[in-house]
Order: sequence, then structure tokens, then C-alpha cells
Amino acid sequence: MINLSNTDSIFTSDVLPNHLIGSDLGLMKDELKGFFIQEGLFLGLKKYGYWFIDNNNKVEASVFAGVTRNSLSFNELMELYQGLTIHKSIDNRFYKSFSDLNISIKSANISILKSDRKQLVDNIYLPPHIINGKLINQYDLNGNKFNYLKLYPHLFYYFNN
Repeated sequence: MINLSNTDSIFTSDVLPNHLIGSDLGLMKDELKGFFIQEGLFLGLKKYGYWFIDNNNKVEASVFAGVTRNSLSFNELMELYQGLTIHKSIDNRFYKSFSDLNISIKSANISILKSDRKQLVDNIYLPPHIINGKLINQYDLNGNKFNYLKLYPHLFYYFNN
């Protein structure tokens, strides 16, 4: 089994052959140095966390787009999965001003929540689509594929040319 995570990484329950692991270009890097994840939670691309045991100590790791790496606990990820909102303070948030072309760094209070705009169905990323200015996904929330030709009959012309 392979789980989506980031553009350049995978999580797998299979042991990779040694000839595929190393520091050379094109090889996979073992970020966990031989440790195995005990539990992982994948909420979407660049939204995941896991924990493993190192010398009888529980080590948690998290990646969540827009938030400092490892700043969310596994329990907080579980709360996000359950639909709750997490509130965090970020010390170094970059703000761009297009009016005077300056960049400032300020503290910010943010709210983090799980979004269904980028859907994972059967571990496959279903990108959002915009048709006629309306954001839709290829699949509905039950994983059923939209019938574009039924919803948008004029698209049939574009698909056939």
C-alpha cells in the first residue's frame, strides 16, 4: 500500500529493496532511518502526520500546508480529521503588499481546518475542476463520478473536436 503525501515522497507498507535506497540522485531516502510508523493519518496532499517509537519514546511528525513542520500533534490531526478547527499562533508569517511592493513579517493567529476541496478517494487525488466559473470536483463526496455531459452538454462539442 502506498499513501499520497508530497510531490517527492511516498509512504509504503512494503519494504523497499536496498538497491532503491540511498543518497544518490534517483534513489529513495529513508527519512525514518529504519524506524517504522506505528500509526499515520493522511488528510490530503501535504496534510499528514504519523508517529513511531525510537528507544521507547514516541516520536510524532506532521506536515500540514501553511503550518510549520511538526507543529501539529497527532491528536490535533485526529481532531482535524473529525472536522474540528485548530487555532495556532505563528511567529513568522510573511505578508506581501502589492501596493508598495514590500514584504513584512508579523505574528498571526490562524485557524486550521480540513478542506474537502482537494479530495482523496481510494487514495487517489481528485483535483478540483472549474467549469463555467464554478468550482466542481470530478467526483462527489460519495466517490461517484460526475457526468459532465449530463451537467454540461456543450462540453460534448469540445471533447469531440
